[in-house]
Amino acid sequence: LMLLLLGMQLPQLAVAQRKFPTEKSAIRDGFLFATGEPVRIAVFPPDSEVSETNAAGMALPDAKATDAARVALIQSLQTDPSFPHAKWVVIEPKAAEALPALASQRALFQLVVDAAIRHRLFATEPLPSKQGQFQWSLGKGMSDYIAQTNATYGLFIYTRDSRNSAGKTAMQALATALGNRAERGKHMGYAGLVDLKSGELVWLNVNLKMSPDLETDAGADLRLKQLLRGF
Repeated sequence: LMLLLLGMQLPQLAVAQRKFPTEKSAIRDGFLFATGEPVRIAVFPPDSEVSETNAAGMALPDAKATDAARVALIQSLQTDPSFPHAKWVVIEPKAAEALPALASQRALFQLVVDAAIRHRLFATEPLPSKQGQFQWSLGKGMSDYIAQTNATYGLFIYTRDSRNSAGKTAMQALATALGNRAERGKHMGYAGLVDLKSGELVWLNVNLKMSPDLETDAGADLRLKQLLRGF
């Protein structure tokens, strides 16, 4: 009986010890920035959300922390010296409200990236037509933003962070003492660059396990480096 139980546990241990990738990036085949003048890139307001998970396991959005995270990300982008070839055209939230159908385009961006994650980057549901190429598009509607931003490309940023409340932390401390694995919170995000003229997604970086403390300056700096790794 002991040998049987041990044999049943071995496959589970092997799965638990196997390391799955948590970060992937991709670039459209043949894509290169034009040489010469700095590339003008419209930076849409980050779609960020910070929530707190209570003892019952419910994620409650934290509006103050979310606003701080968005501001910190943009400030970090504007002060980072790593991208001398990029001329960031930061679109303020108020100005973004005047852009036509931006909310719909952001939602479409999320759907496209979700499909790219499942069918291409992490290939949990691989498609034969997406195995050897990275071709995804948000459509010609993105060209509507060229006149308003005077930019060639658009940068979308998406982040989701959840942290544990005091009650949840106490429950997990007890679970850890009993030998169970504790969930420390979830931190994920991705950034994508879109050609505004064609609507094509030309670059994407996805990280499913990012650094915490997005609301702080140091945390935002680290998060930005993770989001734009390889850019």
